[in-house]
Amino acid sequence: MNDDPKQLMGLDQDALTGLLGPPRFVRRDAGAELWRYRNPACILDLFLYGRDGKDAGGATVRYFEARTASKAHTTARACLGALLVQRLERG
Repeated sequence: MNDDPKQLMGLDQDALTGLLGPPRFVRRDAGAELWRYRNPACILDLFLYGRDGKDAGGATVRYFEARTASKAHTTARACLGALLVQRLERG
């Protein structure tokens, strides 16, 4: 299992859904989308931007951030690893 969060960079919506499943929350703004994945251990926010910056069509991951609900320290690697394990367990 590859838990390196750098693998998320450049992924589009289909690739993300294939890797992590559907997000728990999506927010769409002009030219950008926020995809949020969450489990009991952490929250992973993925920021996707369209190629031209004007619409989110063809959007890919350009930035990510990991955190916990309790403000405890976590890393993006630990959070992605926990999300991948959860995805494997759910099938």
